[in-house]
Amino acid sequence: MLLPTLGLLLSTTLCALSVTPPVSAEPLPPGGGADRFTVAQDFSLVMTIRDIKKNGKVHEAVIRMGALDDRFALISTDDGEGVVSQMIYNTEDRKTTMVTTDKKGRKQGFRMRMPKLGNVIAATTDEMAEYITISRTGERKTIDGYDCEKIIVTDNKHNTTTESWVTQDVDLTYADVFGGLSNLSGVGKQQFKTPGGAPAVLEGMPIRSTTTDGKTTTEMYITDIRLGDDLDRSLFDTGGVEIQEMRF
Repeated sequence: MLLPTLGLLLSTTLCALSVTPPVSAEPLPPGGGADRFTVAQDFSLVMTIRDIKKNGKVHEAVIRMGALDDRFALISTDDGEGVVSQMIYNTEDRKTTMVTTDKKGRKQGFRMRMPKLGNVIAATTDEMAEYITISRTGERKTIDGYDCEKIIVTDNKHNTTTESWVTQDVDLTYADVFGGLSNLSGVGKQQFKTPGGAPAVLEGMPIRSTTTDGKTTTEMYITDIRLGDDLDRSLFDTGGVEIQEMRF
């Protein structure tokens, strides 16, 4: 699952920490200093990830995400579990708010200070740069009205190949979306290495990606990209939910 891994490496790590914060994590100072997470512009989008097993079994998860100048939000829905998870990262106080909704519609919320993950994430991305190769093909097609180029990503460690259709038509890039998360977690913009050819992906937006490893095919779709005032503001709404402050 290479391109989903590239994109979700940071967000899934942060989601896991919202549930079980590591004992050794170093809290970030309030305010965040010069590296406070910012985005080029407000945005929201929908990412759908579908795993298809060789036996035909399909598992789908939908992740809605968006950012304002001082907040980054994710809402994930798992079709198998029926649980909805909402996470909002406040860049001013470096706190994460998480709200879960179970199958019966019951909501539970808590807020905690976000740990510093810079060294962990930098080490992971540095390692990835050693075994990932990215190649531009020059092949083009239109997807959802976007002019896209086919990019091939090969993971020589996990034996996966990803075909990704990347567009330059959107005034929002992969780096805009996930680079902000890296800063939020304590990774400087230039702290980690990227695989050769990475700008072809990072400077565009992958609209469609398909990853195969011989056992599972993973499809990723990015849709409903909204910019500026048109973004989905429900991502940041926790109205009516009692939020419990947690201290570690």
